[in-house]
Amino acid sequence: DAAFCQGLLHSLGIKNDTAEVLLSRQGLEELCDMSHLKCLEALWINNNKLKSIRGLDSNVQIKDLYASSNLIDTLQGSLRHLKYVRILSLNKNKLADLDKVLAAISHLTSLEELDLSANPVANELFYRERIIYTFPNLLVLDRHMVTPTERESARVHFEGKVSTNLSFMRTKSLWKNPPRQKIASLSILAKEMYREIEQRKTRQHGDHASPGQAAPAEPRPATMHAGGGGVKHDTFKFKRFVSPSLSLTRPQLELSSSLSLRTVSKKRAEGITIDEVLRSCCQALD
Repeated sequence: DAAFCQGLLHSLGIKNDTAEVLLSRQGLEELCDMSHLKCLEALWINNNKLKSIRGLDSNVQIKDLYASSNLIDTLQGSLRHLKYVRILSLNKNKLADLDKVLAAISHLTSLEELDLSANPVANELFYRERIIYTFPNLLVLDRHMVTPTERESARVHFEGKVSTNLSFMRTKSLWKNPPRQKIASLSILAKEMYREIEQRKTRQHGDHASPGQAAPAEPRPATMHAGGGGVKHDTFKFKRFVSPSLSLTRPQLELSSSLSLRTVSKKRAEGITIDEVLRSCCQALD
């Protein structure tokens, strides 16, 4: 059969620099090696008896391949070497497994027209959506234009749902109502504030306690939690955390003493230092 194909090329006068070759309706059952056709860009092998596409391993420059109306039941062969195909016609063949078909042609990133109509594969679930999603540059599928609505529908259907393997349709649903996120643990600065406050309270209770009386247990520090309650806090004095280089008047010191943990924590989350918080408050006071 390969010899018959070779003799056919010779009888048709196909030269090595030929860019387009027409081998339709020749009764071919197998393609011969066409590596000598260095300029081949378009090949018609439709209406033959081919069961696979072989003999084109070296013809990587092929852009248009017409192989409709054959007996092709597998795409294993030369197609994996043809990376620049723009038009691929495979209608009226025996391709029956969409997963294998997509695995064999997914490397054709330049594909603009694809025809798989009249194949068993065209009856599979989400056939058109899967192909449109796989080939973002595809313009025509089965001789029908790919519309923006179809492309968006395919994207919505698969994006974010399909795992690394599309073949078994493993999906995971998108979150409609994302779960609440836990608030991060206290910062080092906040922990130091709590520690200083508890130490001062302990010293104050120790000073007022009688010699034989034990100091009361330390109160639990304020906690942060989610769920609408916000931050449980008291009003704390922050004189220790004010930079020595920041000179404050008495009213400003009183204002700094009344700052709450909520205010400082909020400002700190915005990337503002405590000194800058105090400056802004003092400017408002002035």
